[in-house]
Amino acid sequence: MEVRQIANSAAALRLGYWLGRNMPLKIGYALANGLSGLLARRKDSALMRILHSNLSVVLGPDASEQRVHATARAVLGHAGRSYFDLYHAVAVGPETLVASVKSGPLVDYYLDRIKREGRGTVLVSAHMSNFDLAGLAFAYRGVHMTALGYATPTSGYDLQNQIRMAGGLDVLPIDVSALRKSIEILRRGGIVGTGIDRPDPFGGGEMVPFFGRPAR
Repeated sequence: MEVRQIANSAAALRLGYWLGRNMPLKIGYALANGLSGLLARRKDSALMRILHSNLSVVLGPDASEQRVHATARAVLGHAGRSYFDLYHAVAVGPETLVASVKSGPLVDYYLDRIKREGRGTVLVSAHMSNFDLAGLAFAYRGVHMTALGYATPTSGYDLQNQIRMAGGLDVLPIDVSALRKSIEILRRGGIVGTGIDRPDPFGGGEMVPFFGRPAR
């Protein structure tokens, strides 16, 4: 089984949730760093090949293989700590969850404006850092959102969706009817959130510049 399949399985997410509830932050971060180090050693895995390929573009043609690999290792470490932060905050409760997310004055201004005016709003973001934690924190702050989710979730994604819905987010699977439902939500003054960087499994999508090179 591929690393990503294991990491996205329901068993792995339940273990992460249990660790987040029962393990101190310092030990949790150390465990996340240790596990990400083990993953980084598997340079031939699909996950590491993808990271190396993307980071080679990001860092530029002059970046050494050692620098690319060290950056990939740092990316995995950050992802591991982000997952632990999410599970810890969800397990402890709403106050810890909201306190875990720092937002600047511009974000606060627009969130307050969205709540005050009740206008249909589309929130767009990349899948970066701890986007789930941010979404749940916004929900607890009264920003009710419908998130467009994976069309055919695995057991792990399904558990993630349960966590999102328990935190006050609605999840709408991306299928042929999702666009119509999203428009209805927006017309009612609701908020629809989506990640803009999920790949199209059928090879479509928009070509955009990615660090000086075209990418879908």
